[in-house]
Amino acid sequence: MNREVTLLMADKVYLASTSPRRIELIHKYIPSAIVLKPLWEERMPSGLNPEETVMFLARQKAESVLSMCDEGFIIGLDTVVYNGRIIGKPRDRNEAIRILEELRNREHLVLTGGAVIGVSNGMVKTLCEKTCIRFDDYSMEEIENYVDTGEPFDKAGSYALHLGWRKHTIEVNGDFENAIGFPWRRIKSTLESMGYVSEA
Repeated sequence: MNREVTLLMADKVYLASTSPRRIELIHKYIPSAIVLKPLWEERMPSGLNPEETVMFLARQKAESVLSMCDEGFIIGLDTVVYNGRIIGKPRDRNEAIRILEELRNREHLVLTGGAVIGVSNGMVKTLCEKTCIRFDDYSMEEIENYVDTGEPFDKAGSYALHLGWRKHTIEVNGDFENAIGFPWRRIKSTLESMGYVSEA
């Protein structure tokens, strides 16, 4: 089928993710998007800076589902917190507490890397969006009570900015959706630059 005919149809979009928030947001912007579980084991690569790290991980996620897709575009995303070091998801309660102590009353960066793969032509484009966040001077009791909710354990930086930890946020400088792992404006512009035809 030639491109002139397919212009009448929206392109397929796949999201390689198990994140409930990312799944919710992709369906907000692209209701027909197909969600696939990445077939990979997350390991932080060595020798890369924070920007390179998140773009590398995002590409690994997207490429891991390539064999399950027949056309359209695949989106992979990965988010880390950076505070002089890369901070991913906490391994246990003690680490979650230590991370939130470290981020107390200071600025840090949230970096989300994205990778978009064109299934038909193999084209790959990557991106990295940064948001600067500052928290207030919360107490140890507040940290422990929050960690005990279980919310931090699948979140980079041990917090969910759009949920229980939002009340401790003094400033968000940059894209708020990026701070929760889904920089839609950058994703959309990347898709469009690769020839994506939207549902609208």
